[in-house]
Amino acid sequence: MNIRVRDCLTCIEKSLFWVKYMIIDIKKKRILKLALFSVLTAILFCFGIHAEYVEYGERTAPGGLIEDVSDFVQALGGESAAIISENGNILLVCDIKVESPLILNGGSYRLTGGGCEISSLFSGESIFKLENGAELILGSENDSSADSLSLKCEETQHESLISVGNECSVTLNSGVVLTGGAGTYGGALYSDGGVIIVSGGQISSFSAQYGGAVYLKSGRLKINGGIISDCSAEIGGAIYVDSGVLEISGGIIGEYTGINSSGGAVTIGAKNKAELYGGGIFINNGEFIFSGGYISGNTAECGGGLYAEENVSLSFSGAAFVNNEANLGGAIYNKGKVSSAYVKINDNAAERGGGIYNAGNLSFANGDINANTASYGGAVLNEGTFVLEYGSITGNSAEFGGGVFNDGEFFFRGGVIGHTAAVADTIGTAVFNRGYIYMAATAFVYEDSAIALIRTSDGLNKIIVGEFNGADIAAYIEVYDEAFDSDGNYIYKQKTNAGTLLIDGDSAENIASAASHFKVRDGKYTVGLSENGEILFYVKPQMVIAAVTGTVFLSVIIIIFVVLIKKVKKDNKKMENTKHG
Repeated sequence: MNIRVRDCLTCIEKSLFWVKYMIIDIKKKRILKLALFSVLTAILFCFGIHAEYVEYGERTAPGGLIEDVSDFVQALGGESAAIISENGNILLVCDIKVESPLILNGGSYRLTGGGCEISSLFSGESIFKLENGAELILGSENDSSADSLSLKCEETQHESLISVGNECSVTLNSGVVLTGGAGTYGGALYSDGGVIIVSGGQISSFSAQYGGAVYLKSGRLKINGGIISDCSAEIGGAIYVDSGVLEISGGIIGEYTGINSSGGAVTIGAKNKAELYGGGIFINNGEFIFSGGYISGNTAECGGGLYAEENVSLSFSGAAFVNNEANLGGAIYNKGKVSSAYVKINDNAAERGGGIYNAGNLSFANGDINANTASYGGAVLNEGTFVLEYGSITGNSAEFGGGVFNDGEFFFRGGVIGHTAAVADTIGTAVFNRGYIYMAATAFVYEDSAIALIRTSDGLNKIIVGEFNGADIAAYIEVYDEAFDSDGNYIYKQKTNAGTLLIDGDSAENIASAASHFKVRDGKYTVGLSENGEILFYVKPQMVIAAVTGTVFLSVIIIIFVVLIKKVKKDNKKMENTKHG
């Protein structure tokens, strides 16, 4: 089956060669008869091939209402287009162009095809519509080309390629490819109370206003394999979750560059893009559980990889955000509540918040935020509540806050910050602080980095330390005044006698211990403890006195030395005069 027209041309060519060869050895009349016979035979044979190609290579199917497997076969064009196997699965044997939607009214169906394609001859509606608890499984669990199946929408559409109704479900397995088409809500998949499972295959080249590939109005979207790439939308370049549960435990959302089994670089997929929010994923309301896979290589104005609104609960573990880009929040823009552990947020970029822009509540533990870049907050820009516990923020870069730009509440309970990548004149190589920092004993700032305390118009910013039992180095501190230049831009000028540390401890010994572990980068600073428990930055009077005393003493020594020299010269001159006299 599926013999191509070029085989027909080859057949004609061989026949003509045979005719030419026969001319040499056969008489003229016989030559003409044989030649005519050969040409007619070739034409008829090619016509037969062409007829077979038309019959089995591609068929037009009526579509329509489907209530059982037999209805499904008829809707696909009959037994010449689809075969029912012994286990009840439906196998396509040719490409199908459907004239109307395939409406599954209840029942369970598994459809596979040996490289065959289903496409639409209509616009404005879904190819598949699942209703009344229908279940559709596309492809098989075996990663075999014999089971591969393509769904393609050749016309611009308003509905998704597949529409999943309440309590219905669709599963995409290995070898399934969904391509093309434009929708309003989800170019490829739409769910209103149903379940969408992506276990393999590829979804690419879709666009929509909301959710380039998938729109989850309600229900559940489960992704444990496959690739969603090269999709675009105004909001939610790949996925838009209006309400429901999103679970990702594998697969790739976007473009991922890695190493193949032979050690060579390999790029999989292509970037997803959102004009506004969530280049990879936008979540308006609901829950997101991210336990594996990659959100990588996506772009947006806010939240290159992910944008989460206020009423969203997010749980991350063992997952990765890599190479995403945005103006705000290269990897993540969060307004919801995030709990994360063992997550990698690497090589993302933004103007503000290279890795994360947090305007909600975000807890980060035992993970790695590395090699991200921004102008403000190389790793994290925090305007909400950010908790770092036993994690690592290293190798990031920014002009202000190489690791963290904090304008909210930063609970630095554990982990490390530092080793900022080289950026000229960075203020706050570890942390740029305009808000409050709460530090615990296990919080550690590398010696090559510092916390910049910014004096704003609201007054002095503070570091609050609780239960401090003595780390080797708590932090190096730098103090700056914040002001405006003539153009209204912020400017920062380093101070030598400003800044406050408020130490919160349960005893004087605890407070004194905490105070002793803060060091000032510039030797002109010193740190002292006031009666009300505040640690003040100031220049020691003793240092000034010592400096003045040293200067006076040195001057006196010089004067005495000069006087002694003059006296010695004078005495020597007298002795010479006496001798000659």
